[in-house]
Amino acid sequence: MLSEGIKLWLASLGISFLPWCLVIKYKSRSYKVSIPTQRRGPLNTDSFPDEPITHESEDLLDRKQFVEDLYNQIINYPFPDSFVFGLYGSWGEGKTSVINLLKNKLYQNDDILVFEFDPWYFSSQDALIKGFYEGLYASLNRTFFLPNIKRLFNKYQKILSAGLKLSGVNIDVGLSYESVEELKRKIEYWISLTEKKIVILIDDIDRLQDKSDILQIFKIVKLSGRFKNTIFVMSFDPNIISSYLIEDSSKDPSFLDKIIQNPIHLPQVEHAMIDRFLFYSYPDQGHYSAIHRLFQKLEIDQEKIKAFDRDFTNLYENQIKKLFPTLRSVKRYLNGLYSTLPTVKNEIDLHDFLILELIRIFYPDVYKDIWEHPWYYIPSSWSMSLYLASPFISISDKNQKYEKIRTHISKIVEDKRQNEVLLELLKTIFFVEVKNAFGEIRTEHVNDHIYRAKKRITHPDVFPKYFMLRVPPTELPDETIESLISTWNEAEPATLESKILEDFKKFQQEKKLLELLNKLIMFLHRFTPNAAESLM
Repeated sequence: MLSEGIKLWLASLGISFLPWCLVIKYKSRSYKVSIPTQRRGPLNTDSFPDEPITHESEDLLDRKQFVEDLYNQIINYPFPDSFVFGLYGSWGEGKTSVINLLKNKLYQNDDILVFEFDPWYFSSQDALIKGFYEGLYASLNRTFFLPNIKRLFNKYQKILSAGLKLSGVNIDVGLSYESVEELKRKIEYWISLTEKKIVILIDDIDRLQDKSDILQIFKIVKLSGRFKNTIFVMSFDPNIISSYLIEDSSKDPSFLDKIIQNPIHLPQVEHAMIDRFLFYSYPDQGHYSAIHRLFQKLEIDQEKIKAFDRDFTNLYENQIKKLFPTLRSVKRYLNGLYSTLPTVKNEIDLHDFLILELIRIFYPDVYKDIWEHPWYYIPSSWSMSLYLASPFISISDKNQKYEKIRTHISKIVEDKRQNEVLLELLKTIFFVEVKNAFGEIRTEHVNDHIYRAKKRITHPDVFPKYFMLRVPPTELPDETIESLISTWNEAEPATLESKILEDFKKFQQEKKLLELLNKLIMFLHRFTPNAAESLM
């Protein structure tokens, strides 16, 4: 029979081994954490969310191999020491999309534990430190039961909350009997029991509003968070972070180089991929661009689409594509276009509208100026009300008028990004006034009814529709006139005249016959010979 002393000794021995047993038990029952990113199918043809992609099926920039290479570098890192990768890229280039694709692969690896630290959720430096270590513990605790590690993390982060705020170097401030290094070794010991590699992902660092919070994150990574068997992947724009360091005279210019051990720049986007997504269609390959899918959805006439392609392609290649350095900029434009074009698709010229939409999205103050000061852009002499409101009412010399136009537009475009593109866009759609104001050889445009019939923005009668995105309630829509002409063109010759008279009576009852006759004159080119003869 065992003595009481031996029983107590065995009990204490069992208690001391209990954590080890629990670790082993949970290691044998460990499970793979489910991937938190929602998988979506291919990009919706009706909307272009300005959100990072979450699945390879959405990868329009073909970065699959880049993600695969980064993943292999992480999982094949051979040393137990912590390591820091820096994923570098500018705003809108797709850093978060790459992180999401990388996460998908990491979560499927049974030898990896993933900790996603989002600094946006924390409002102070203390909260950042606490959030980092509590999050790291939670990531471990989801899979393993590590009895002492939570207490160690609490002690560790309390010391750091004070120490990191002082100098970033002397972080042991006497708040514990154990030194920071002792605590760190104990934490590393418990982490080693998992036999897992921990990958810590920190995204959107450069988008934090408080520069001190940004520097605090780098301090955590540099001084306290780099435990053995941990790998950091930090995503940010190095130019923005470097500018913060330059502004802070106390920071070493090589600060980043001392933290990021392997800087990896996002690969440059092949612009042909953006062009293909936005504009160029290849029907023989079953590919239709976002713009052409919109035209198909709106059932726009094929002849109009052909005319658009003919007029738009050269300008796109020489100028417009410069406005789309990233897929995000493309989506901004498409989202605007998909919401504005449907309401006026039959009241405008496609070529002019898509160019004006570029100005609205990328140069909103210029767009506003066009609407508020139309006489600098469209011929005021073609509209009495516009002429009376213009500053040219007392100017008879065209050279003087063009000088005023050139001065006004030069001033408004001079400080704009890609201002040469903007000026070319203005000259293209406002080819009467703006192009003449900037051209050495000036041409006269007297056949204004042609531009009205073509619904060009440069005509004062059509100009408001491009901005109001509707037909004024007192005006007959062009679509109504064109539909009426189409009906007459397709009518049987024997019933055509009676059909025309019947329609005339209808418009007369609505007191719109005079307006109908005026608009019919504008669209005479759309009549078949039989319909024209019957109308006469």
